[in-house]
Amino acid sequence: MYSMEKDLWLRKLASIILLVASCLVIAGCSGSGAANSNDPPQTDGTTDENLEEIQAVIEKEFTAPDEKFRELNDAAMEAQQAVKDQDEQDNFMKTPVYKDLTDYREDTYALHFTEGGYERFINTGLAFNYSNYDGNFKMTPSNIEIRQSENHPALYHFTYQVNVENEKGETNQYNFEGKANVPEGGKIAEIEFVDKDDLQQELNGG
Repeated sequence: MYSMEKDLWLRKLASIILLVASCLVIAGCSGSGAANSNDPPQTDGTTDENLEEIQAVIEKEFTAPDEKFRELNDAAMEAQQAVKDQDEQDNFMKTPVYKDLTDYREDTYALHFTEGGYERFINTGLAFNYSNYDGNFKMTPSNIEIRQSENHPALYHFTYQVNVENEKGETNQYNFEGKANVPEGGKIAEIEFVDKDDLQQELNGG
């Protein structure tokens, strides 16, 4: 009798252990599922690439002046002064001095834009804008923050500061904001910069 009772008790104990183990396994699986549901979604890296391209354009444009661009642009402007009509303008655009300038623009910016986006960026005067100002100054961007629109995935808003050191070694900081449309992975269709603290007016002499 004792042996039978002992055997029954052992079987009950085994059942309890098995039940507890099963609960632990189920709980572990449930916990794993919850953790995975909170993980960030897997992406192909497109968003990160877009952020990198936008930041690259901001850094290139607001690290100024670009002395190489100044040199090439001054040479092209000097050569263009002799142009008197459309035929001469057409011939000027085939000259090495003009080609050197356009090649440098393309090498600097074209890879960041769609074809139409690059043309807009150049034709609206945004490219090398701050390198066209005279004077002895040095600009560098900082605190660049870029965020993707929740409602429009191709739209990005950004803010940043521009530190400007004048010829006396004095540095002032200017706030900027802007937005960019990036319909293709890593290719900007349109970008704009908003000068919130009138830096351009300061560079023009106040």
